[in-house]
Amino acid sequence: MVVFNARMTGANEAVADIILKHFDGLVERVAAGGDAHVELEANIMAVKMHGSVKGQARLDQFRLCMLASLRSLLPQLWSSELEHAWSMFWALVEGKLQVGLPMPGKYAAPVARLIDDAPMPEKRALAMRAFQRLFKQIPDTENYFKQNNERLISIVVRALEMTSELYQDPARMIDAVHSLGLRHIMFNVPTAYFEPFSLCIMVELEAMDYPIVAVDGIAWALTLISSIMVRTIDEGATPLVRAVLANSPKQVKKALAEYPRQGR
Repeated sequence: MVVFNARMTGANEAVADIILKHFDGLVERVAAGGDAHVELEANIMAVKMHGSVKGQARLDQFRLCMLASLRSLLPQLWSSELEHAWSMFWALVEGKLQVGLPMPGKYAAPVARLIDDAPMPEKRALAMRAFQRLFKQIPDTENYFKQNNERLISIVVRALEMTSELYQDPARMIDAVHSLGLRHIMFNVPTAYFEPFSLCIMVELEAMDYPIVAVDGIAWALTLISSIMVRTIDEGATPLVRAVLANSPKQVKKALAEYPRQGR
């Protein structure tokens, strides 16, 4: 109905399609009062719009299309109270989106130039300094990164490459980051380490003679990537999965008890 209204009024259908795909998640996160989660969802939509929306992303058009759809589909239930609730909900989402929408267009080209032009020896040295900083600040992290130096270097270099790819091909990269988050559940790495890891990379980047706008663009993308991974891990690591990872038959039995027998 929303897409139909968008087509009839000349609104941008690509914008409506992206928001609709995230709409259930937005409602859930706004209802839960998770401001940071709403911001994350808005930034994901913003980078997707950068990749697929032609022309200006007119959020006011979506508001009108959705409001008309709600009034038409819920004529018996719709009331002034529900309209006020919708207005409050959309004002929050729109505010977050308005902040995030300009970022991909501002950062895409500078980040791509930095990632492409920085010599590999420079990236390798930065990667080692980032891990040394992380191990010094949080010694326990060394227990989860027992690989050789080449592997550690490749982790940071790949993280930097992903920031550029996020701007160039948002839909593919967001799916890839979700998949990477699911794989990290099996690694059993505490999500509390993701932010310090990203910050250590950013400290080393800021110490280099790189354009500020490119460094800010990497920071924005790296924050988005790590936030998606953390959320994927937190939501995907169910009690049953954690029990299996802990190799505990007792915990597995306890976790299975929460599921109906026919759904096991």
